Amino acid sequence: MSRSYGIDRNRSSGKRSCANLALGYKYKTVESSPQDSQQSHRLGKAFAQSLVNQNKMVYIVDCDKNVLIETVDEIGAAGYFVFDLANVSELAEFSETVLKAVPEIDCLINNAGIQMPLDFVEGADLSAATKEINTNVMSLVHLCGLFVPHLVKKRACIMNFSSGLAYVPASFAPVYSASMASAFIKSFTVSLRDQLRSTNVKVIEIAPPLVQSNLHQHRDTKFKEFVTSNNITQLTQEEWISALEKGLEEGSEEVGAGFSQLCIDKWKETFGPIHAKLSSVKPK
Repeated sequence: MSRSYGIDRNRSSGKRSCANLALGYKYKTVESSPQDSQQSHRLGKAFAQSLVNQNKMVYIVDCDKNVLIETVDEIGAAGYFVFDLANVSELAEFSETVLKAVPEIDCLINNAGIQMPLDFVEGADLSAATKEINTNVMSLVHLCGLFVPHLVKKRACIMNFSSGLAYVPASFAPVYSASMASAFIKSFTVSLRDQLRSTNVKVIEIAPPLVQSNLHQHRDTKFKEFVTSNNITQLTQEEWISALEKGLEEGSEEVGAGFSQLCIDKWKETFGPIHAKLSSVKPK
């Protein structure tokens, strides 16, 4: 199993308290951001920097050790773990390693997300689809299941990143839209929040809108032309992080901005009353 970790114990003392899969928050954090997870690689780095600036202790997860070392040194994170979250069968061993190394962790930030262009007419790359599902969906579910028994013992937090496409699927990214969609991450996060409502674990959905990042690096120029010609607003990373910080500071359970916040509000308005009734039914 290819895995390693590096922890700066000197940074683990003092005011810092948090981890970036991340693991941490205003608690202690690990943040998951595999290098080929385009959304989390840049946006995750910006969010991790925000947490560090707030004196949180952040541990970052990525599949590229060189990127991790460079990022940890650049933003002042507490440490890193080298792991590819698409390797779902090894997540239990990985989680055990993390919690043994940093038992103080009290926040899990599921920020991993890859978006691949899949055209079923031209012939879809099913291996790419499988990796996309494993990274976007399976790793998140497994990590929540593996970390919750640890987190319920303390005041803790789980942050699951979805997307504005969680509410309005896009045909150019069918697997990404479905995996991040209300069919999954949105719905799963809402249900997980309901189940943990009586505990000290807060569950937050974070839904970025279209933000300048390398999430769309696999797309051709047509996508960029589409964004430009339709005057689709694309936030800068600074604008998004500012909105995210504000939402978290206000204690919001769902944080978005622009288009994604509009979708969050519409979901509450349309499905909120129905969900309130369904949430009263407890799992056996």
